[in-house]
Amino acid sequence: PPTPDDTWDIPMDQGAGGYFISTQFAGSTDPSVILSDFAGFYDRIIAYDAASGWEVWSASKPAHMQTLTNLDNKNGFWLHVTNDDDQVLTVTGSPFVTGVTVPLGIGWNMVGFPAEDVDDGTVMSAAGLPAGVTEVRVFDASAPFLLRTAYLDDDTFDLGAGYWVYSTDGVDWVAP
Repeated sequence: PPTPDDTWDIPMDQGAGGYFISTQFAGSTDPSVILSDFAGFYDRIIAYDAASGWEVWSASKPAHMQTLTNLDNKNGFWLHVTNDDDQVLTVTGSPFVTGVTVPLGIGWNMVGFPAEDVDDGTVMSAAGLPAGVTEVRVFDASAPFLLRTAYLDDDTFDLGAGYWVYSTDGVDWVAP
């Protein structure tokens, strides 16, 4: 079984710029703890919550000005990498088990994919998305705004990636 000291690597292999990622492990939600291995290679983190809006952590702001203080492992977030060299972000913690509930508000939701299987992607149409989910957008470095609409029968949810999910209802998604 997984231990609290398991590690998981997220490749940052597109040079400097934005990466749409999520943390896969349960444990600390403090950005400075989760990203301690990566200190000096990024300058801001941006997250979105349908209920509260945009939240930002910035290396140039003091702690009392940070609006993003919690990297919930069910959410996706943008990490702005400042170094052109290929890097690997190593996250430490306890992997999720099946059945993690991801709350979805009405409208767009920035989510991760907290599933048990850390080896394979799961086809989106088989991921148990609620009926109210009408669109998913995925990171694509060559697409305008770095996002493209996903094909639910072809694209996969991959561990460590972030996603925009549009829901017409406020519902819970239970990840497989």
